[in-house]
Amino acid sequence: MATETPVVRYFVVCDEIVKEEDGRSLRNLRHDIVRLPGQPFPCSRERMALYALVTNGRGKHRLAVELAFLDQGIERSIKTSATFEVDFG
Repeated sequence: MATETPVVRYFVVCDEIVKEEDGRSLRNLRHDIVRLPGQPFPCSRERMALYALVTNGRGKHRLAVELAFLDQGIERSIKTSATFEVDFG
């Protein structure tokens, strides 16, 4: 059960994230998701990796990822992932 609310300190959308064998450090964080000339906005790819540095959040949490953009002051949702459980210890 969650005892603290998680706080995202750093967040990046990537093409690929490769972890070291120890599973505790990153070897490759490719951050090159850009909108190509003539491509519609918002920029979306078939496959993207997400890296987030989170503090607090002790306990288990149900999370989901939502792709959204701000259009003339109104937040518009494009896609939402299925929820998944994360245990922050």
